[in-house]
Amino acid sequence: MICRRYMTRVNKNGFTLAELIIVLGVITIMWVAASLSADGLRRHTLNNASLALQADIRYAQQMAVMEGRVWRVDFDSVSNSYTIRRMPNNILDTADYYREVILPRGVTIDFNGTRGLFLHYTPKGTVHNAGTISLRSGSLLQRSTVVPSAGRVRVLEIISHSGGDF
Repeated sequence: MICRRYMTRVNKNGFTLAELIIVLGVITIMWVAASLSADGLRRHTLNNASLALQADIRYAQQMAVMEGRVWRVDFDSVSNSYTIRRMPNNILDTADYYREVILPRGVTIDFNGTRGLFLHYTPKGTVHNAGTISLRSGSLLQRSTVVPSAGRVRVLEIISHSGGDF
């Protein structure tokens, strides 16, 4: 025997208001979680690219001192890459290509130097073209400065910015 008190009427016309609110709440939670993980991934990618760039610049400086030759880091904002080269000692030599680094997808590079789009390390380890290197990924920006006298690289914190230019 079925007790009628516990039987409920089924609404065949659509969803109830409570069901819609629950579904919208679940969708909102999933959207927030996805956007936070995407921002975290961008931040991680940007930080790793910045650390690799910093290490490569320091490598060029150390090699210039060890070999007593000029080393150079060229920045290409069109292809989002940079190249490390050992420059020739005389006119007859050609520049030795060390390596080219293409930044991860979504990361762009910009260099504002005093004399062009390159860092030029002398055999004493000083840099002739200091400036600011900017790496961007979405709304995140990380700047690194190269100190003119010592040629040291100083990485600044990641800045989050929504809309417009930095």
